[in-house]
Amino acid sequence: MSKNSTGSLKFFIAGMGLGGTLAMLFAPMSGKESQEWIAAQTSEQMTRLRDKSGEVKQQVRGWVETGKDRAAGAVQAGMDAYREATADPLERRS
Repeated sequence: MSKNSTGSLKFFIAGMGLGGTLAMLFAPMSGKESQEWIAAQTSEQMTRLRDKSGEVKQQVRGWVETGKDRAAGAVQAGMDAYREATADPLERRS
């Protein structure tokens, strides 16, 4: 994980904790209601996080496939250029 991603994740987690703490202080709910609300919010955020991570995985897979295709094309072009450069001059005329 890059340094920037790690920092963003720390801020995300800190924000969740701060938001939960403020909600507890200012919410006009009983303890049981607060627990249920926190559980529901946590579940919702975890679902969103799983969905987003799935989207990111798909995007990265696409980038990898594109990179593989480009690399294969470049290798083939290099091999063709080498064959042409090392071919017998008489064969090149045909």
